[in-house]
Amino acid sequence: MNEATILITLATVHFIALMSPGPDFALVVQNATRYGRQTGLYIALGLSFGILLHSILSLTGVSYLVHQQPTLFALLQLAGGSYLAYLGYGALKATISRLRSSEEITQSSAEHLVLSNKRQAFSRGFTTNILNPKALVFFVSLMSSLVPASMSLGGKGIA
Repeated sequence: MNEATILITLATVHFIALMSPGPDFALVVQNATRYGRQTGLYIALGLSFGILLHSILSLTGVSYLVHQQPTLFALLQLAGGSYLAYLGYGALKATISRLRSSEEITQSSAEHLVLSNKRQAFSRGFTTNILNPKALVFFVSLMSSLVPASMSLGGKGIA
């Protein structure tokens, strides 16, 4: 299988996987509707950097080593699940407090939230993707089965 075929196959699999909603999608939608488009974009940027890091770790074999060590993999899954539970708890807590108070967020305070939380939005997106066990399994299985060790460095960089 030549490099072009491998890259087209990888792009197709990534495209199909991106259509299935997961914690990344929920995080972007929740925060973009609450704090605005700019916050959603910074979260998406953080998610993209998380995907980039997963790709690099998979291509260098680090993710494969984590996947082969059951204790390390279980700890990563526990950390990821705990972080997702923390995000869910925070969303529920914010919804309940919003229902209890009748005050609406004014436009100026919403803009303040967007401008002061760019770094926080990016880091939340990055952390959500990096600690997502589904993403780790996806990249390890995809890269180990489709990308041969003999592929050129340029081809791996594109993948």
